[in-house]
Amino acid sequence: MSEVLARRSGIKRAYPMSPSQTLKATTCVFLLNGLAIDYQGATGAGVFAGIATFEVDNSTGAAGSEYVEVEHQEFLLLSAGDVDVNHVGSKVYFSAENKVSISHDTNKRPKAGTVTQVNADGKVWVLPEVK
Repeated sequence: MSEVLARRSGIKRAYPMSPSQTLKATTCVFLLNGLAIDYQGATGAGVFAGIATFEVDNSTGAAGSEYVEVEHQEFLLLSAGDVDVNHVGSKVYFSAENKVSISHDTNKRPKAGTVTQVNADGKVWVLPEVK
């Protein structure tokens, strides 16, 4: 008998949502204290979980009353201008909703994840912080 309770493969996950949140499809989803939030609510303690698959409205619900499905895979984001090929393997942080920087700005920026590649045009491939 296996010690493993279950196995999962693929790119989809679901996280409980914070109250007063509406997460739109194809937007970045962050976790703060285990609850899904949008970029505006993500502080330096927020961690990037992936991209919302569908819009979910929890604007009138309690914490965890709705779940948002996210895609979890590498994502192509813009560079704030300070990420280059020397940063492959380094942690980066969101400086805008679709832009990453090597700077955490004194721990004010949400964690994006790890740089896996930097394209010739300067765009950055990132594996989300939530593993």
